[in-house]
Amino acid sequence: MQHLNGLWLAILLESCILTSAAAPPTVPINTTTGLDLLSNFTALTSASLSTLPPDPYQIRVYNTPTSLILHNYGSALERTEVLDILFHGQSDVIEGLVASNGNAPIERLAFTFWSGELYMKIQPSRGRRMKWLMLAQAFEGILQFMEEYGWIAVKFMVLDDEAGPVGTGTVVQYRRPREVGVNGPSLVETS
Repeated sequence: MQHLNGLWLAILLESCILTSAAAPPTVPINTTTGLDLLSNFTALTSASLSTLPPDPYQIRVYNTPTSLILHNYGSALERTEVLDILFHGQSDVIEGLVASNGNAPIERLAFTFWSGELYMKIQPSRGRRMKWLMLAQAFEGILQFMEEYGWIAVKFMVLDDEAGPVGTGTVVQYRRPREVGVNGPSLVETS
């Protein structure tokens, strides 16, 4: 119970308010530890559609010139798989920054990431307008959105204040095709 955050407490409070005085609220007790606890927490918070913003919804990535338009909200996702994909995405950003000697335009047509059955694809817009830091900020924005509204499948557009739309993407639960490796997240370069 020590690990409850503000969102979880808000859900419990709402449950208490909506329950009549004669019947005390029942809160399921999870006796598992570790990642099972995280995945159960994810399912509870993401399943609450009343906490989702309007569809579509635009957010500003904190302290950046990047914003995201998120739309087509879907099913609940495993928090740990989303974090795993975002970690691998940020690792690729670091590699791209080093390889290009700075914040150069991205030349790839698409980035594809897997974690379990979670799939993420980001496609920079044509014309090489997306730069490496914009991609890093897009990953930050996805995390920012999901931490606030729940770990859910979503489509998104990446916008930069100066360049305008610079890419699109999706995060979705998807059964992995056989030709893609099965040893954790993988990046497939599309040309």
